[in-house]
Amino acid sequence: YSLGDYRAALAAYDEAKAIRQALTERDPKNSVWRRSYAWSLIKVAQVYVIRREAGDLDNARSLHERALTLRQELSGQSPNHAGLRNELSSSEITLGKLLLEHGDGDADASRGRQLLEHGVAQAQARKLAAKPLAALVETKRLKKKGQMTQVLAEMAEEGEIFARLLLE
Repeated sequence: YSLGDYRAALAAYDEAKAIRQALTERDPKNSVWRRSYAWSLIKVAQVYVIRREAGDLDNARSLHERALTLRQELSGQSPNHAGLRNELSSSEITLGKLLLEHGDGDADASRGRQLLEHGVAQAQARKLAAKPLAALVETKRLKKKGQMTQVLAEMAEEGEIFARLLLE
């Protein structure tokens, strides 16, 4: 394959998607196959977004919607699985951006903002939850010393930086 050969990329990703879809249909409760199928949906959608031929953005949206649904189901079945939660946030952010940039009308814009905000908020919450205990102890110490304003400002700045990184 050569760089920019979207037809070849789409063919390869479509083949992988078809295989994973068949496996998922054979055993719909198999979370590994469902997760892999969601990944394939995303990869095909990415090619459509980059290529942008007639109908590509609609196809990308449809595939992102299906991937989001799968990832919501998988995350709901295993709420403590960090990888699934990260993938769900990624799908929310990606579909949200697609709806904001290429959606039709106020309903798409509203849903896009909602998905984007939720995905970013969930990712930020996981980042804060993953902070080492020493950072949490230091935050409590600063709070007790009356420096809550400083703590909140630093947390807000960290959140903004993290949100920008997610949206890039």
